[in-house]
Amino acid sequence: MANIIKPKRSNTAAKVPTTTELVSGELGVNMADRKVYINNGTAVVQVGAGNLSGLGDVAVSSPANGQALKYNSTTSKWENSAAGAGDVTGPASATDNAITRFDGTTGKTIQNSTATLDDNGNFAGVNGLTFNTSPTSPPTATGAMAWDNGDGTPYVVLNANTSLQLGQENIAKVYNGTGVTIAKGSVVAVSGAQGQRPSVVLADSDSEALSAPTLGIAAEAIANGAEGFVCTFGLVRGLNTSAFTAGQPIYLSSTAGAFTTTKPVAPQHTVALGWVISINASSGEVFVNINNGWELDELHNVLITSPASGNTLIYDATAGVWKNANLTQGTGISITNGAGSITVANAGVTSVSGGTTGLTPASATTGAVTLAGTLAIANGGTGATTRQNAMDALAGAVTSGQYLRGNGTDVVMSAIQAADIPTLNQNTTGNAATATSAGTVTGWNAPPSTGNGGGTWPQLVGVKSDAVAEMGRFIDFHATSGDSSDYTVRLDGGGTGSQTLKLFGDLEVTKAVFSVQTFSLGTTYGTQSNFDVTNTSVTLANTGFIDMSNMSGMLVINNWTTGGVSIWLCGGGGTNQIGTVSGGAGMSVSYNSGINGYTIQNFSGATLTLGIFKLRTRPGA
Repeated sequence: MANIIKPKRSNTAAKVPTTTELVSGELGVNMADRKVYINNGTAVVQVGAGNLSGLGDVAVSSPANGQALKYNSTTSKWENSAAGAGDVTGPASATDNAITRFDGTTGKTIQNSTATLDDNGNFAGVNGLTFNTSPTSPPTATGAMAWDNGDGTPYVVLNANTSLQLGQENIAKVYNGTGVTIAKGSVVAVSGAQGQRPSVVLADSDSEALSAPTLGIAAEAIANGAEGFVCTFGLVRGLNTSAFTAGQPIYLSSTAGAFTTTKPVAPQHTVALGWVISINASSGEVFVNINNGWELDELHNVLITSPASGNTLIYDATAGVWKNANLTQGTGISITNGAGSITVANAGVTSVSGGTTGLTPASATTGAVTLAGTLAIANGGTGATTRQNAMDALAGAVTSGQYLRGNGTDVVMSAIQAADIPTLNQNTTGNAATATSAGTVTGWNAPPSTGNGGGTWPQLVGVKSDAVAEMGRFIDFHATSGDSSDYTVRLDGGGTGSQTLKLFGDLEVTKAVFSVQTFSLGTTYGTQSNFDVTNTSVTLANTGFIDMSNMSGMLVINNWTTGGVSIWLCGGGGTNQIGTVSGGAGMSVSYNSGINGYTIQNFSGATLTLGIFKLRTRPGA
C-alpha cells in the first residue's frame, strides 16, 4: 500500500509561510491561493511562479514580441494580445517635462509642446487658457478655478465657503479678535492689525471710530481668533434679504454689524454700503460698494477748532480756509449763541419820535421804522407832498403878475420894479410898465432908417472889445404875426476901436435875408470904415468899394438882377472865388491898395442890383 505524503498547508488567502514554519527542504501549500512554497535553506520561495501560464488567472496563447496582457472580464483571465497598431513615436527635439500632444488624427504620433509640467507640478509656458463655459461638475476644492456661466467670469475657490469672481469682486482676508464669531453678512470696520492681516470689529453708525473705517461685509462666518474673507466690492451671496426690496440702497445701521435701508440722520454717521440685488431668505445677494460720508472738518479747506454752540463758518482769505467763529455784537445789537441757533436782537433803538419835525412813527419803533407826515416850513420843510404845492407854500400869497424877488432882507412875492430892468445904454427907451411878458423891449424893434448913422440902434452898454455880452441863453429878434420887416443886429462902439461879435455854440439861421451894405459908387474912392446893414439893395452901375480894414474874410454876393450868387475869400491883398451860382458872371472882386480894401467891378454892361453879406475876421483872431 502506497504511503500518503501530506505537506504543511493553509487555507488563509495570501498566507506565505515563514522560515520558522518550514524547515529547509520542507514544502508548504496555500490551499486558498493554490500556491506551493519550499524552504530552500535560505528563504521560503514559491514553487513554479516563474511562468505566467502557470498562474490560474492567466491564459497565455502563442505569445509574441510586443504583446501585452489584457484582462478579459468574460473569462476572468489575463490574456495576451497585440498592444496596438503601430509604434508611438515623437520628434528628436523633444524636451524634458514637455506636454505630449498628438500630431495629426491617427493617434499614433505625438509631438513636442512649449507648455511644460515639471516634476514639482508647476505648469508653465501656456499662452492662453480656455475654460469650459458650461461645466457640468464645477470644482469645489480650494485653489480650483473654473468658469462661472452666471456671472460671466472665471472664479477661484478660496475655501469651502468663499469664491472670488475675477474682475467683479474685491476680497480682503481679515482677523477676528472680537471674542465672538462674526456672522456672514455682518458689516465690519478695521480696528487694527494682527498677523499681517487687518483686524476687524462690527461697524456702527453711532460713532466716528466705528463708521469711518468701514471695510466691507463678511463673505463668510469668521470664528474668534481666526481669519476669514470680507467683500470690499462686489456680490455677497447666501444672505437673508427677505425683509428688503431688490434695488434698495443699504446703509450702515446704528445696530452693530447690521445694515438698513433707512438713511441715517445726524448725528449718526452716513456710510452707504451698496444695494440689495436679490431677495431670498437664504440665497439673497447684496452688492457692496462702500461710500463713507465726510465730516465737515475733514474737508481740505475747512479748519474747525474746538467747535461750540452758535459757531458759524467765516472765510479767512489770508489762510485760505473756512473757520468756525462766533458773530460779534455791535452797537445796538445783541447776539445770543444757543445749541443750533443764533439770536440777533435790537439792543439799541427802543423808541422813535419825530421831535419838532411834526413827523410821527407810522409803524413799530424797533426794527424797520417808518416816519409819516410832512415836514413843516418852520422846520425846514415845505409842508406839502407835491412840487407845485411846495412852491406855493414857500411863495406865500400868490398874485398874478408878481414874481419872487429879494428886498434886501427876505425873498417875497412882488410886482416887477423899474430897478429890476438892467440899463442897456443912453438910447434905451421904455420902462418896467412897457416891458411886455413876451420879452419885447420898446426901442429894440425899430431898425435905423437909412445908411450910416441914421435912426437909433439899440446897444449893449459896457461891452468892450473881446468881452462877452450874454442875455440869458440867447438874443431873439423875431417878427410878430403879419410883420414883414427885416431885422438886423449891429455892433457900433461909437469910438475908434473895432467891435467883434462872438458867437458861442451853434449859429442857426432860419429863413434869413442878409441885407446889402451901403458904399460909394462910381469913381469916388473913399474909405468906408462903417458899413450899416440896411433893408435896401445896392445898384452897381460900374464899381463899388468895400473896406475890409486890413481884415480877411468871406464875401457872399447875391446878384438880385440875375438871381446868381458868388462867394469870395478875401485877405492878404488877394482874392479867391471859391464858388458861384448862375448869374455870377460879369462881376469880380479884387484888392484896392488905395483904400486898403476890396473893389467889386461890374463887367456885365448892365446895372446890377446886389445884396452883399460880409464875414470878417480881424488879424490874429
